[in-house]
Amino acid sequence: MALLAYCFVLYCLGGLSASVMYHRILTHRVASLQPLFKKVLLVLALPSGTPVQWVGTHRQHHRFADKPGDPHSPVLDGFRYAHCGWYIPSKNALICLAYALAGVFRMYFDGYWRPRTNQQYNDNAMDIQQDPFCCWLSRKFVYQGIMWLYATVLLVFAYACFGTSGIVATWLTFVVIYNLGDSINSIGHLSGKPGALFHRARNNRFLAYITFGEGWHAHHHDRADRANLGNTYLQIDAGYQIMQFFAHLGLLKFRK
Repeated sequence: MALLAYCFVLYCLGGLSASVMYHRILTHRVASLQPLFKKVLLVLALPSGTPVQWVGTHRQHHRFADKPGDPHSPVLDGFRYAHCGWYIPSKNALICLAYALAGVFRMYFDGYWRPRTNQQYNDNAMDIQQDPFCCWLSRKFVYQGIMWLYATVLLVFAYACFGTSGIVATWLTFVVIYNLGDSINSIGHLSGKPGALFHRARNNRFLAYITFGEGWHAHHHDRADRANLGNTYLQIDAGYQIMQFFAHLGLLKFRK
């Protein structure tokens, strides 16, 4: 039970920090955070990539969704490339599979790779580059050092507490975390119900339930300025509910 609880905590921290911090707050600016809390969430979200590169790429995706210029469209470039191949970049099935299954060990590769590649959309994130802490976290050797430390601490802690089972569980948990996040770029543009506007993003109920609301992807492309990605009370958005909890604690303030 303790090992399952540990994995669940990793899953929640990884998913929520990316969904709430990087996606909704940093990229789409739907809310502001208390400064110290913002720094904590930024560090927790770092396995997703550097703040500058992540924001720049995602804003590019919204500008050219499934059209020439989209960095990761399954419609234009195929499932594998949209899912994870664009990071590398590669459409080779074995390379993409190895990257998708790297789990926590992906941090060692990404620590070096992510701040040195896919930087062509950084001009979309000039506001993020003006944030001293985001800019510092996005520096090559800073990001590399933090990611290598991040992965090493997780693995040492897991082994100290749970032995070899802890290593395996940590690896599998991050395989799930990474692939759920990447599935929004791939499955989220191929499977589900379309939105109100002309784009290929889809609402996928199953994805929404396991990605803290991110699966309501068509709604998000319809209105990227909304903190709540679900349109009705039946379309549960756990990320938004967590944001409301943070607001109740005085850590977050929604922008009108």
